[in-house]
Amino acid sequence: MKKISVIILVYAAANAFSMEAYNLKVQKFLEQNELTKAEKLLKRWEKAEADNMELYLAYFHYYVKRAETAGMNQRDVAGSEQNLYENRHYDATFSAHAFKAVDKAISLNPDRLDAYFGKCRFLRLTQNYEGLYTAVNSLLQREKMNGGNWLWEENISMRKKGYPVRRIIVDSLLNYIEPMFYSFEEDHLILEKILILLDSEIPNNIDIMNFTARYYSQIEEYKKSIAVLKNENVLMARNGIRRIQRKQ
Repeated sequence: MKKISVIILVYAAANAFSMEAYNLKVQKFLEQNELTKAEKLLKRWEKAEADNMELYLAYFHYYVKRAETAGMNQRDVAGSEQNLYENRHYDATFSAHAFKAVDKAISLNPDRLDAYFGKCRFLRLTQNYEGLYTAVNSLLQREKMNGGNWLWEENISMRKKGYPVRRIIVDSLLNYIEPMFYSFEEDHLILEKILILLDSEIPNNIDIMNFTARYYSQIEEYKKSIAVLKNENVLMARNGIRRIQRKQ
């Protein structure tokens, strides 16, 4: 009986190591742009452990890479690398596969914040802002369920590690929506929708209020912008925060 238990433990340890090895090798292939090798390894990994959320996160990163590469190849005629960057395009088919993979990862481990961030970031890059609204809402609703007990890579408890979870969430989400200010004419309505959502779910947050005031200023609703800034100043004073005055 003891011998059987030892064999089981050794097998489990070897299997766990192999999953970690798969992940590291896939990451290395993606960094080296060895996409064919990455795909073959992902298929081998899937046969070994089809219900591992790390597998689907790896698939997500693989398809993002494929989407970007295919999109840039379509722009080769444009010439310089600068033009390719400015006109960055993501292949629709590979992008769809990427979103399917990250959704699968989230379904297997819905408390992994890095998976939500990965999805939000790619929605921003593909300029799918309606999808971004839905993803942000899903993240915030999940936080109500898990009480802010989010996990990070390797299932590390962010709270136990002392990470400033709320600060990380707010900073990241605002970073994802900020590009919409630069395509304001096209995207101001969905930007407003996301800001209303953030203010509703994370009230009295100075950074969100700052973005909201900026939004109202850009649509020339100056009274609303000033009102938000006044509330922001009251909140800052209440929390002992001073606004830095720039020297003229």
